[in-house]
Amino acid sequence: MWSCVVISTLIVCLLAETSAHSFETEETVPVRLTGRTAGRVAKRSEEQPSFRLTAFGRNFTLNLIPDSTFISKLTDLYKTLNQTEETGAELLKGCFYTGVVDSNADSIVSVSLCHGILGSFITDSKEYLIEPKLFGLGTSGKLTEQLHVIKRRRFTKSPQVSEPLSDIRDDDQNLMSRRRRFVSTPRFIETLVVGDASLTHFYGDEIKHYMLTLMSVAAQIYKHPSIKNSINIVLVKMLIVEDEEVGPSISSNGGVALRNFCAWQQLFNPPSHRHPEHFDTAILFTREVSSDLLCISGSEQA
Repeated sequence: MWSCVVISTLIVCLLAETSAHSFETEETVPVRLTGRTAGRVAKRSEEQPSFRLTAFGRNFTLNLIPDSTFISKLTDLYKTLNQTEETGAELLKGCFYTGVVDSNADSIVSVSLCHGILGSFITDSKEYLIEPKLFGLGTSGKLTEQLHVIKRRRFTKSPQVSEPLSDIRDDDQNLMSRRRRFVSTPRFIETLVVGDASLTHFYGDEIKHYMLTLMSVAAQIYKHPSIKNSINIVLVKMLIVEDEEVGPSISSNGGVALRNFCAWQQLFNPPSHRHPEHFDTAILFTREVSSDLLCISGSEQA
Protein backbone atom coordinates (compact mmCIF):
# COMPACT_ATOMS: atom_id res chain seq x y z
CA MET A 1 0.00 0.00 0.00
CA TRP A 2 1.19 3.51 -0.77
CA SER A 3 0.66 6.52 1.42
CA CYS A 4 1.76 10.09 0.88
CA VAL A 5 2.59 12.95 3.17
CA VAL A 6 3.51 16.58 2.62
CA ILE A 7 7.01 16.96 3.99
CA SER A 8 7.20 20.68 4.59
CA THR A 9 9.97 20.21 7.15
CA LEU A 10 12.08 17.81 5.13
CA ILE A 11 15.61 19.07 4.77
CA VAL A 12 15.46 18.49 1.02
CA CYS A 13 13.48 21.76 0.87
CA LEU A 14 16.42 23.59 2.46
CA LEU A 15 17.29 25.58 -0.65
CA ALA A 16 13.68 26.24 -1.64
CA GLU A 17 12.84 29.86 -2.25
CA THR A 18 11.79 31.46 0.99
CA SER A 19 10.19 34.69 2.08
CA ALA A 20 12.49 37.49 3.12
CA HIS A 21 11.31 37.59 6.72
CA SER A 22 12.76 34.14 7.54
CA PHE A 23 16.35 34.87 6.47
CA GLU A 24 19.03 37.48 6.97
CA THR A 25 21.03 38.08 3.79
CA GLU A 26 24.56 39.28 3.01
CA GLU A 27 26.76 39.21 -0.07
CA THR A 28 30.33 37.94 -0.23
CA VAL A 29 33.01 36.82 -2.67
CA PRO A 30 34.48 33.43 -1.60
CA VAL A 31 38.26 33.23 -1.35
CA ARG A 32 39.85 29.94 -2.31
CA LEU A 33 42.53 28.94 0.18
CA THR A 34 43.87 25.85 -1.62
CA GLY A 35 44.77 24.74 -5.10
CA ARG A 36 47.29 27.54 -5.82
CA THR A 37 50.52 25.59 -5.40
CA ALA A 38 52.42 23.26 -7.71
CA GLY A 39 53.07 19.52 -7.78
CA ARG A 40 51.56 16.84 -5.59
CA VAL A 41 50.30 19.34 -3.01
CA ALA A 42 48.34 21.17 -5.70
CA LYS A 43 46.63 17.96 -6.82
CA ARG A 44 45.57 17.17 -3.26
CA SER A 45 44.39 20.75 -2.81
CA GLU A 46 42.24 20.52 -5.93
CA GLU A 47 40.62 17.35 -4.61
CA GLN A 48 40.12 18.82 -1.13
CA PRO A 49 39.43 22.54 -1.67
CA SER A 50 38.88 25.09 1.07
CA PHE A 51 37.08 28.42 0.83
CA ARG A 52 36.86 31.37 3.20
CA LEU A 53 33.53 33.18 3.38
CA THR A 54 33.10 36.47 5.22
CA ALA A 55 29.57 37.30 6.36
CA PHE A 56 27.58 38.27 9.44
CA GLY A 57 30.65 39.66 11.19
CA ARG A 58 32.78 36.52 11.01
CA ASN A 59 34.78 34.24 8.73
CA PHE A 60 33.76 30.72 7.74
CA THR A 61 36.26 28.25 6.29
CA LEU A 62 34.64 25.44 4.32
CA ASN A 63 36.94 22.40 4.19
CA LEU A 64 35.63 20.09 1.49
CA ILE A 65 36.04 16.64 -0.04
CA PRO A 66 34.30 15.18 -3.12
CA ASP A 67 31.12 13.27 -2.24
CA SER A 68 28.57 11.89 -4.69
CA THR A 69 27.67 8.85 -2.59
CA PHE A 70 24.00 9.89 -2.54
CA ILE A 71 23.73 9.04 -6.26
CA SER A 72 23.23 5.37 -7.12
CA LYS A 73 25.99 3.79 -9.18
CA LEU A 74 23.70 1.09 -10.54
CA THR A 75 21.48 3.07 -12.90
CA ASP A 76 21.35 5.91 -15.40
CA LEU A 77 19.94 8.68 -13.29
CA TYR A 78 18.11 11.11 -15.52
CA LYS A 79 15.09 10.70 -17.73
CA THR A 80 13.27 13.55 -19.41
CA LEU A 81 9.65 12.58 -19.96
CA ASN A 82 8.30 13.01 -23.47
CA GLN A 83 11.78 12.39 -24.85
CA THR A 84 13.48 9.13 -25.80
CA GLU A 85 16.99 10.07 -24.76
CA GLU A 86 18.30 9.40 -21.27
CA THR A 87 21.45 10.98 -19.92
CA GLY A 88 23.80 9.72 -17.24
CA ALA A 89 24.86 11.49 -14.08
CA GLU A 90 28.59 11.38 -14.68
CA LEU A 91 28.98 15.01 -15.73
CA LEU A 92 27.33 16.33 -12.57
CA LYS A 93 28.67 13.76 -10.11
CA GLY A 94 31.92 15.69 -9.86
CA CYS A 95 30.10 18.82 -8.67
CA PHE A 96 29.28 17.72 -5.14
CA TYR A 97 31.33 18.17 -1.98
CA THR A 98 30.78 17.72 1.73
CA GLY A 99 32.88 18.71 4.71
CA VAL A 100 33.08 20.82 7.85
CA VAL A 101 33.20 24.49 8.80
CA ASP A 102 36.55 25.51 10.28
CA SER A 103 37.53 22.61 12.58
CA ASN A 104 34.05 22.06 13.99
CA ALA A 105 33.42 18.31 13.79
CA ASP A 106 29.73 18.85 14.54
CA SER A 107 29.22 21.16 11.58
CA ILE A 108 27.74 20.10 8.23
CA VAL A 109 28.62 21.32 4.75
CA SER A 110 27.05 20.15 1.51
CA VAL A 111 27.65 22.18 -1.64
CA SER A 112 28.05 22.00 -5.39
CA LEU A 113 31.08 23.74 -6.90
CA CYS A 114 29.73 23.80 -10.45
CA HIS A 115 28.75 27.31 -11.62
CA GLY A 116 29.79 28.74 -8.25
CA ILE A 117 29.11 27.54 -4.70
CA LEU A 118 25.53 26.35 -4.20
CA GLY A 119 24.34 24.56 -1.08
CA SER A 120 24.10 24.75 2.67
CA PHE A 121 26.20 24.64 5.82
CA ILE A 122 25.29 24.40 9.49
CA THR A 123 27.59 25.46 12.30
CA ASP A 124 27.20 26.69 15.87
CA SER A 125 23.47 25.84 15.73
CA LYS A 126 22.88 28.21 12.81
CA GLU A 127 21.85 27.30 9.28
CA TYR A 128 23.27 29.09 6.23
CA LEU A 129 22.44 28.87 2.54
CA ILE A 130 24.84 29.99 -0.17
CA GLU A 131 24.32 30.54 -3.89
CA PRO A 132 25.83 32.65 -6.67
CA LYS A 133 24.08 35.97 -7.09
CA LEU A 134 23.99 35.22 -10.81
CA PHE A 135 24.71 31.87 -12.41
CA GLY A 136 27.28 31.48 -15.17
CA LEU A 137 29.50 34.49 -14.45
CA GLY A 138 33.29 34.38 -14.60
CA THR A 139 35.64 32.10 -16.48
CA SER A 140 36.33 28.41 -16.03
CA GLY A 141 37.99 27.79 -12.69
CA LYS A 142 36.89 31.14 -11.23
CA LEU A 143 33.15 30.56 -10.96
CA THR A 144 33.50 30.08 -7.21
CA GLU A 145 35.08 33.54 -6.86
CA GLN A 146 32.12 35.53 -8.13
CA LEU A 147 29.67 37.43 -5.93
CA HIS A 148 27.55 35.09 -3.78
CA VAL A 149 24.55 35.53 -1.52
CA ILE A 150 24.62 33.97 1.95
CA LYS A 151 21.36 33.61 3.87
CA ARG A 152 21.18 32.89 7.61
CA ARG A 153 17.94 31.45 8.87
CA ARG A 154 16.17 33.33 11.62
CA PHE A 155 14.78 30.99 14.27
CA THR A 156 11.60 32.34 15.84
CA LYS A 157 11.08 29.59 18.43
CA SER A 158 13.25 29.07 21.48
CA PRO A 159 14.71 25.60 21.95
CA GLN A 160 12.67 23.42 24.28
CA VAL A 161 14.37 22.48 27.51
CA SER A 162 14.50 18.76 28.12
CA GLU A 163 13.60 17.36 31.51
CA PRO A 164 16.61 16.55 33.73
CA LEU A 165 18.07 13.11 33.17
CA SER A 166 17.81 12.44 36.90
CA ASP A 167 14.02 12.60 36.60
CA ILE A 168 13.88 9.75 34.11
CA ARG A 169 12.95 6.45 35.65
CA ASP A 170 15.04 3.34 35.13
CA ASP A 171 12.20 1.82 33.09
CA ASP A 172 12.30 4.77 30.72
CA GLN A 173 16.08 4.57 30.45
CA ASN A 174 15.91 0.91 29.47
CA LEU A 175 13.25 1.66 26.89
CA MET A 176 15.31 4.51 25.44
CA SER A 177 18.35 2.23 25.30
CA ARG A 178 16.41 -0.37 23.34
CA ARG A 179 15.14 2.30 20.97
CA ARG A 180 18.65 3.63 20.42
CA ARG A 181 19.89 0.15 19.53
CA PHE A 182 17.00 -0.22 17.10
CA VAL A 183 17.44 3.09 15.29
CA SER A 184 21.23 2.71 15.03
CA THR A 185 20.76 0.03 12.36
CA PRO A 186 21.84 1.53 9.01
CA ARG A 187 18.94 2.29 6.71
CA PHE A 188 19.02 3.00 2.99
CA ILE A 189 16.15 4.97 1.46
CA GLU A 190 16.12 4.53 -2.31
CA THR A 191 14.49 7.61 -3.77
CA LEU A 192 12.84 8.86 -6.94
CA VAL A 193 12.91 12.63 -7.48
CA VAL A 194 10.54 14.37 -9.88
CA GLY A 195 10.71 17.93 -11.16
CA ASP A 196 7.39 18.96 -12.74
CA ALA A 197 6.85 21.26 -15.71
CA SER A 198 6.51 24.38 -13.53
CA LEU A 199 9.96 23.78 -12.04
CA THR A 200 11.50 22.88 -15.40
CA HIS A 201 10.23 26.10 -16.96
CA PHE A 202 11.56 28.14 -14.02
CA TYR A 203 15.09 26.66 -13.82
CA GLY A 204 15.61 25.60 -17.42
CA ASP A 205 18.93 23.83 -18.01
CA GLU A 206 19.90 24.23 -14.34
CA ILE A 207 17.09 22.01 -13.04
CA LYS A 208 19.14 18.79 -12.75
CA HIS A 209 21.98 20.56 -11.00
CA TYR A 210 19.58 22.34 -8.64
CA MET A 211 17.62 19.21 -7.69
CA LEU A 212 20.77 17.16 -7.17
CA THR A 213 22.14 19.85 -4.87
CA LEU A 214 18.97 19.71 -2.77
CA MET A 215 19.29 15.94 -2.48
CA SER A 216 22.97 16.20 -1.59
CA VAL A 217 22.10 18.54 1.29
CA ALA A 218 19.35 16.21 2.48
CA ALA A 219 21.59 13.14 2.31
CA GLN A 220 24.37 14.78 4.30
CA ILE A 221 22.08 15.96 7.09
CA TYR A 222 20.17 12.69 7.45
CA LYS A 223 23.34 10.65 7.94
CA HIS A 224 24.90 13.06 10.44
CA PRO A 225 25.71 11.34 13.77
CA SER A 226 23.80 13.99 15.73
CA ILE A 227 20.41 12.53 14.74
CA LYS A 228 21.48 9.15 16.21
CA ASN A 229 20.01 7.27 13.27
CA SER A 230 21.99 6.02 10.30
CA ILE A 231 19.85 7.05 7.31
CA ASN A 232 21.41 6.92 3.86
CA ILE A 233 19.44 8.58 1.08
CA VAL A 234 20.26 7.01 -2.30
CA LEU A 235 18.93 8.66 -5.42
CA VAL A 236 18.07 5.96 -7.97
CA LYS A 237 16.06 7.97 -10.50
CA MET A 238 15.29 11.55 -11.47
CA LEU A 239 12.38 12.37 -13.75
CA ILE A 240 12.31 15.77 -15.46
CA VAL A 241 8.85 16.72 -16.75
CA GLU A 242 8.89 19.25 -19.59
CA ASP A 243 5.30 18.79 -20.77
CA GLU A 244 2.64 19.06 -18.07
CA GLU A 245 0.42 16.71 -20.10
CA VAL A 246 2.69 13.76 -19.28
CA GLY A 247 3.45 14.75 -15.69
CA PRO A 248 1.40 14.40 -12.50
CA SER A 249 -1.77 16.45 -12.30
CA ILE A 250 -0.94 19.26 -9.87
CA SER A 251 -3.68 21.56 -8.64
CA SER A 252 -3.47 24.57 -6.34
CA ASN A 253 -4.99 22.37 -3.62
CA GLY A 254 -2.17 20.65 -1.77
CA GLY A 255 -4.26 17.64 -0.74
CA VAL A 256 -5.39 16.97 -4.31
CA ALA A 257 -1.85 17.41 -5.61
CA LEU A 258 -0.68 14.92 -3.02
CA ARG A 259 -3.19 12.25 -4.04
CA ASN A 260 -2.51 12.76 -7.74
CA PHE A 261 1.23 12.43 -7.28
CA CYS A 262 0.79 9.27 -5.19
CA ALA A 263 -1.05 7.59 -8.04
CA TRP A 264 1.22 8.91 -10.79
CA GLN A 265 4.58 7.94 -9.31
CA GLN A 266 3.59 4.29 -8.97
CA LEU A 267 3.81 4.01 -12.77
CA PHE A 268 7.59 4.32 -12.58
CA ASN A 269 8.39 1.92 -9.74
CA PRO A 270 9.51 -1.57 -10.81
CA PRO A 271 7.68 -4.15 -8.66
CA SER A 272 10.81 -6.11 -7.83
CA HIS A 273 12.83 -4.78 -4.90
CA ARG A 274 15.93 -6.17 -6.60
CA HIS A 275 15.51 -3.91 -9.62
CA PRO A 276 18.16 -1.13 -9.55
CA GLU A 277 15.49 1.53 -10.17
CA HIS A 278 13.06 0.35 -7.50
CA PHE A 279 12.46 3.13 -4.98
CA ASP A 280 11.11 3.33 -1.43
CA THR A 281 9.96 6.93 -1.58
CA ALA A 282 9.20 9.50 -4.29
CA ILE A 283 9.62 13.26 -3.95
CA LEU A 284 8.01 15.86 -6.19
CA PHE A 285 9.36 19.37 -6.59
CA THR A 286 6.75 21.81 -7.88
CA ARG A 287 5.93 25.51 -7.93
CA GLU A 288 2.26 24.96 -8.71
CA VAL A 289 0.88 24.64 -5.17
CA SER A 290 2.39 27.91 -3.93
CA SER A 291 4.84 30.58 -5.05
CA ASP A 292 7.58 28.76 -3.15
CA LEU A 293 9.05 25.39 -3.95
CA LEU A 294 6.98 22.61 -2.39
CA CYS A 295 8.13 19.07 -1.81
CA ILE A 296 5.61 16.24 -1.82
CA SER A 297 6.62 12.73 -0.86
CA GLY A 298 5.06 9.34 -1.44
CA SER A 299 6.37 6.49 0.72
CA GLU A 300 5.91 2.76 0.43
CA GLN A 301 4.58 1.24 3.64
CA ALA A 302 3.78 -2.33 4.60
